[in-house]
Amino acid sequence: MTEMKFRKKLVWRAWLASALTAIGMTLTVLTMTNQGGMAPTDNFVDKLSHIEAFGAGYYYGVSLGLTLSGMVTFIKTIIQLKNEAKFKKIYIMETDERNIEIIRKAKSVSWYTTLFGILVATFFVNPEMIAPLLCIGATMVGIFAITYFILQKTS
Repeated sequence: MTEMKFRKKLVWRAWLASALTAIGMTLTVLTMTNQGGMAPTDNFVDKLSHIEAFGAGYYYGVSLGLTLSGMVTFIKTIIQLKNEAKFKKIYIMETDERNIEIIRKAKSVSWYTTLFGILVATFFVNPEMIAPLLCIGATMVGIFAITYFILQKTS
């Protein structure tokens, strides 16, 4: 990948990060206002049951996480685009074949370790959910196999 293509990739990353920030902020406002029913200053935990309060807190946390991760990614990407030394460093890091292979292996190991951990935890917490999770896992393995064979044929 040329430096110019990589620079365009970083610009797209900045745009996507700003979109993620906007989505997160919108969800934060919607969660805080409880779908428009209360002002953000109202204590929505007192007005909801325990389960609804937990759900609202969960959505609030997710929306804040989206907002903050979008902001951090946006700022980091803009700094990389403006500073030539940082741009060169990230360009080498993201285009070096050895680093790409290390990242692929790390993603694969972390994904399958997480999936296995969820299966084990579900077995101890709610054994009747094992069958649907095994179906999801089998579907993932099937998608992996199809993708592997398609990519192997094209390369």
